[in-house]
Amino acid sequence: MVAFQEVESDTRPHDVLDRMLRECSNVDEALRFLDRSHLPNMANAMLFLGDKHGNSAIYEGDVVLRGDGRLQVVTNYYQSRQSAKARKRLVAGAS
Repeated sequence: MVAFQEVESDTRPHDVLDRMLRECSNVDEALRFLDRSHLPNMANAMLFLGDKHGNSAIYEGDVVLRGDGRLQVVTNYYQSRQSAKARKRLVAGAS
């Protein structure tokens, strides 16, 4: 397990993402890194995370949508604010 240092709140978002890419080797580590980082500048950010093992997640600031092994799609809309039925339609339409 990687030991992460706290990220300064005034750190620029792209510096934090560069550091996350350097220090994290999978989705779980990246999510732990983001969870331990104080990132007010990224409160409205959407990040798609994926690793070589097929794990994926969408990070929407304070919400994480983990992939279930099937196709996971990121759009310019917050999927966490969509109903479960709407998310299923999105996935079904993409396959």
